[in-house]
Amino acid sequence: MCKTGKVFKCDWCGKNVYKIPSLIRAHNFCNSKCQKRWQADKTSNHPNYRGGKFEKCEICGNEFYHDPYRQRKFANGFCSRKCYGLSKQKRIKLECPICGEEFIVTKCRLKRGKNICCSKKCMVKQRIKNNVKDRCKICSHCLIAFKPPTMQWAETAKYCSSYCYHLASRNKFEIQCSFCGIQIKVTPSQYQRHENHFCGTKCQSAFQIRPETAEPYCDIWLDKEYKDSIKKRDGNTCINPVCYKTTDKLSVHHIDYNKKNCNPSNLVSVCVSCNAVANFNRGWHETWYQAIMHRRYGYNYKEAA
Repeated sequence: MCKTGKVFKCDWCGKNVYKIPSLIRAHNFCNSKCQKRWQADKTSNHPNYRGGKFEKCEICGNEFYHDPYRQRKFANGFCSRKCYGLSKQKRIKLECPICGEEFIVTKCRLKRGKNICCSKKCMVKQRIKNNVKDRCKICSHCLIAFKPPTMQWAETAKYCSSYCYHLASRNKFEIQCSFCGIQIKVTPSQYQRHENHFCGTKCQSAFQIRPETAEPYCDIWLDKEYKDSIKKRDGNTCINPVCYKTTDKLSVHHIDYNKKNCNPSNLVSVCVSCNAVANFNRGWHETWYQAIMHRRYGYNYKEAA
């Protein structure tokens, strides 16, 4: 510390203030806030006084210094923009149902929310108090009553523990695919939830896109050796000469789009992308693949028709 400095008491709050000689005045203060308070208290009664005053905020009740010469974009009587914005809203006083304290709530919050309280702690207590009966559920596996750990799981929870969930998922039974007829395994909850069940996404998409053609395939279609023989006949390549060759995966395609007609003359080995394109403009693709099969193997489709 400088030896020439002195310690003074603040003329407003009485705190000790150390100042160097160049900063010593007739009236000394610890900060600008105390200085403004002292000036407002001493000179506010004078008829020619035009300075600021300390006022209480209408919303939060905190004291603030109102300077008339300072340009403020928000109205007078509020300590901040936040309090000014709250004053524009339509507010209602309520009593907290848990602790009994009064607090202010806007009308829009009353419309949106439930269990409105003064704080988060009281809100949690109110939720637990109102929803204890609603949260109680019965485990679908062991049939024992339980409470979900959080309010988010109260609607979707079905099992009391992960152990019951794994045991319930093991109890599967076999049913037929609604599209191709293959045996698949399904849990009891899945069987109750859905009317139609499928072995994969291909059968599901075909059943949903074209329900009128959702018919089961012929019995030979389930034989993998029969499909492999058709792929070998075509040289294990896509038979479409305009194929872009984006993938090497092959699939067997029905030329006339009749799933029950599994004759070798009606089956063509194409890649997955060409098989997907063949679902659009079916009449053109039918004549296209018939012409290719006629040139390769000499099949006559006009006589068959």
